[in-house]
Amino acid sequence: GALTVIKTTDRTQTYNAVGDVIEYTITVTNSGNVTLTDINVSDANADNTAVGNIPSLAVGASQNFTALHTVTQADLDAGAVYNVAVAKGKDPKDRDVEGSSTDNNPLDPTDPDNPPVDPTCPECTIVEIDQEGALTVIKTTDRTQTYNAVGDVIEYTITVTNSGNVTLTDINVSDANADNIAVGNIPSLAVGASQNFTAQHTVTQADLDAGAVYNVAVAKGKDPKDRDVEGSSTDNNPLDPTDPDNPPVDP
Repeated sequence: GALTVIKTTDRTQTYNAVGDVIEYTITVTNSGNVTLTDINVSDANADNTAVGNIPSLAVGASQNFTALHTVTQADLDAGAVYNVAVAKGKDPKDRDVEGSSTDNNPLDPTDPDNPPVDPTCPECTIVEIDQEGALTVIKTTDRTQTYNAVGDVIEYTITVTNSGNVTLTDINVSDANADNIAVGNIPSLAVGASQNFTAQHTVTQADLDAGAVYNVAVAKGKDPKDRDVEGSSTDNNPLDPTDPDNPPVDP
């Protein structure tokens, strides 16, 4: 008795968000020479691990099942979903017959853009998850304050948000025009999470002569594959550039 299990999915689909659903087709074939019975099909990484049952399967016959996997944040951080389906049945002498799935259209393991093969599961069907690391930085200040003397201190609030779809780590926040250029560090920032920092700039004579202080904050971190992710600050309440009383925008 023998069972052959093929597990495939449509790799033209894009999966890049928690809640995306990957649909697999699992084909179970009796590749032996005796009728098999009570075949249970399972997938440990499917939303419903018990995929289905085949009461009896003749020699050469096949049956298809559909299994679903809902993408999690852990999948996004890993950059791929790995899983394997298993079929277990009985031969006419009540002996166990088992087959684990293979992928008849596997990703090329030599392509560096593809997720690596899991050495603990070389036959796993691999679905790539699109990782999109992004940082949004907002920098604001209280413009109701008056700054007209050397030594006045401008206080800024810098808000760093993980606006991508993967957890980011070792995020360094800096501001080249702040009194302390190294504003702060975020060891780890979950998707959608934010952290605030305060930066200060002490007004100089050059600032008074220029009539304005211009600066930008930058956040630089790493995605789960150690790739650089960077964001530069914007002002969510900018001065009106068409008002002649306002300082000009620095091109």
